[in-house]
Amino acid sequence: MMDVAGTSVIPDEIVLARAAPFVLGRLQVSPAIRQVIGPDGSETIEPRVMQVFVHLFLAGGNVVSRDDLIATCWGGRIVGEDAINRCIARIRRIAERDSPPPFSVETVARVGYRLKRLDDAPSTAPVAPPSPVRSRRYGRWIAAAFGVSAVAAGGAWLWLHPATPPRWTVTRSEIIVGTPFYDRHAAISPDGTTLAYSSGADVTVRKIFLQRLSGGSPLRLTNGAHDDFSPAWSPDGSRLAYVTYKEGEPCRLMVTQVPAGYERELGRCQTNDRTHIEWSRTGNALYFNDRSAPGNAPQIMRFDMATGKTEAVSHPPPGGNGDAEPSLSPDGRWLSFVREGGRNIRERILYDLKRDTERVMFRGSDDTGATGWSQDSQTVFTIAKDGNEYEIRANPIGAGGGYQIYPSPVALGRLASGGKNLLVAEVEAHTINLMRLSPPDGAQPQFVFRLKGSAVTPAARADGTIAMTVADTRSAGIWLLSPGGTASQLIALQDDAQSGEPRWSPDGNRIAFDTVVGDKPAIRIVNAAGANVATIKFQGTTICAPDWDRDGRAVIFPGKTAQGWQIWRAEIDHPGEIKALGYRGWKYIRTHKGVLYGMKDNEPGIWAISKTPQRITAQPAPDLPNNWTIAGDDIVYVSDAVNYTAKLMAVSIAGGSPPRPVAAMPHYAGGGFTIDPRDNSVVFASYVSGDSDLQLLHLEQK
Repeated sequence: MMDVAGTSVIPDEIVLARAAPFVLGRLQVSPAIRQVIGPDGSETIEPRVMQVFVHLFLAGGNVVSRDDLIATCWGGRIVGEDAINRCIARIRRIAERDSPPPFSVETVARVGYRLKRLDDAPSTAPVAPPSPVRSRRYGRWIAAAFGVSAVAAGGAWLWLHPATPPRWTVTRSEIIVGTPFYDRHAAISPDGTTLAYSSGADVTVRKIFLQRLSGGSPLRLTNGAHDDFSPAWSPDGSRLAYVTYKEGEPCRLMVTQVPAGYERELGRCQTNDRTHIEWSRTGNALYFNDRSAPGNAPQIMRFDMATGKTEAVSHPPPGGNGDAEPSLSPDGRWLSFVREGGRNIRERILYDLKRDTERVMFRGSDDTGATGWSQDSQTVFTIAKDGNEYEIRANPIGAGGGYQIYPSPVALGRLASGGKNLLVAEVEAHTINLMRLSPPDGAQPQFVFRLKGSAVTPAARADGTIAMTVADTRSAGIWLLSPGGTASQLIALQDDAQSGEPRWSPDGNRIAFDTVVGDKPAIRIVNAAGANVATIKFQGTTICAPDWDRDGRAVIFPGKTAQGWQIWRAEIDHPGEIKALGYRGWKYIRTHKGVLYGMKDNEPGIWAISKTPQRITAQPAPDLPNNWTIAGDDIVYVSDAVNYTAKLMAVSIAGGSPPRPVAAMPHYAGGGFTIDPRDNSVVFASYVSGDSDLQLLHLEQK
């Protein structure tokens, strides 16, 4: 092959089967099999496009007329300009597969086209004297092609069968921010010197701080009255965008100067109250996840800072839970995000912003959604969970599978990446135990079950036995807490994320809970000894906690398909026969005396939904589904699940009466509650301790 200073012998007709492979930058072109192989994988090109591509390359940087292209690629037949223009446009898109592009195709007005190399790589093209650009001597071209076949074939073999590529490793790590508060949402400055993050005593009062990676005291950047989080650096490092949450309103997109400046609002989310933002590499847009309307699945959106307009970038398929956690590659080409296909079923999506296409990098239930990037934009770093063990993985965007680079003995949250091959991970440490309070006597609440881990979603039986989901760093499962205070594991679960809320049958002999079997959502029913009674596999994308029919012969549960949420029924003796009940749009349900009650997706309040729906309460919010239950003739709910001094309220199940306070639940963890029918005491998930720090990891390729 040759550089653009010379020319190569061009035949009367471009025959792809006889055309030798060639290289442009990091793109390996194999005309005979019509493939272009690059850092992001291989692509098959249309025959005519490949013929034009070969001719332009063989011209060695000289201008090729339209007549020449028609002669060699179309056999001299009359073709319209649109056919040639389409091929040229397609070849220009091939150049955009790498960043920076290794070549361009220039239009020379009223003459033709020329291919201009933009990379600095040494040429590996067929060498020939810089004589005529075209030759009618077909045999001469074949000889020239075969004369370099060994070199070209060797280059192709090395590309297709490369040596083992270097792998990323973590050389050292340290806690860079470790306060008693919740330190999250790290963002590394473009020059790799400064960390921006959110910090606060809880998730309603956080502010944005700056921390030099070289050390020193942090600097508080924001001072608003609401919750500030998810900072994102502008490309030049002079500004920070972030998100502000005010109760009852969609989230606001804010911006401020660094290290100090006036805070101003850029725009607002359409529906979401929380989101995660990324600043575009051009500096004129923000990417974030939002819902276009209540009830719609979240999408990745693009907010244009000049016009204030928002448009959808991703388009999740019907039936799933949408897209979240966008992360932009350093070169600005790739947008990585997680697509929730259903409960615990996720796809890692890689979206090509230049070509407006997306592909699935991998599927699995272990991807937590957190993402970072290598500085060459060739590797996506993710946090995965295998059972109850966490790890950071490197996932090349081209060929090759992912691999572990850092096992973690503690829970990890989001990832952030930045200059100088740095990663920052959220390190989580939470202990959530069950607490009992006895309203209305006002006695001090007491812990009834304690462990170094979490105990959530309690459900009380008539005799006071409590079923709950328990997880620590070693195991997870459904546990039983006897009225005498003895706790024991009923069944083990592969993963604490694999189970939802346990619900007792009317006779107290069985427990139903939502889970995942294989990669499909399912309802499992076990007896009080832990033996499996039935498994109901749902063919939709996701489900929520079940409840029992009045006679205990069937379970009723909300399930989502491509047509949206509706309520389904399955008899225990016939678990494969699942029937739709016809109630659409309801996501969280409970049954009471033959009547169905529930909440809508993305709309607060509880309704009686049998026959004609009737709204009973204006709260709670739908983001935490286990924040309400039915006790006697009351609907009991948590009035504010975000505030750690949440209040428990009650409303007559018949409706028409104002809510009345029941009790205050100190340090409520949002993990659910139950009413013990023996004495109406409240058992709820309460924080014992909680902390989130930021760990800095230094990477190296070896």
